[in-house]
Amino acid sequence: AVGVVRSTSRRPVVAPDAAAAPNALGTAVASAAARATRHGWGFTLVLARGAEGLADGLRRQLRAADTLLETSDHELALLLPETAGDRVPQVLARLAADGGAPPFSYGLACCPADGTDPAELCRTASERLDEALRATAGAS
Repeated sequence: AVGVVRSTSRRPVVAPDAAAAPNALGTAVASAAARATRHGWGFTLVLARGAEGLADGLRRQLRAADTLLETSDHELALLLPETAGDRVPQVLARLAADGGAPPFSYGLACCPADGTDPAELCRTASERLDEALRATAGAS
């Protein structure tokens, strides 16, 4: 699933610098995948890219269990526990509208539907984000 949200964690996980961001993301996804496997819970990984202020706009509306990882000024990752992939477009639209987030594109991967390997989940979400960005660029 890929998409673009246009809008009229409470638990931020911020990498100390751009070089550390991929490792921090991998660690967060590995931890979520381990919990999902251990407890039978699924989760959705969302990679998003948009204008500056995206993280702040979404953070205001996250649930306590959600995790937000800022990977740059314009990119972020969300870990949404117990959120099925087919619900994510509605969840993101609500988060963006209620939080005042700028427009953004996203790609997602669901555990366990898209796999349980953290690297595979990150790769799948990244590929779907790239698809969304190409679709957005083609529509302009």
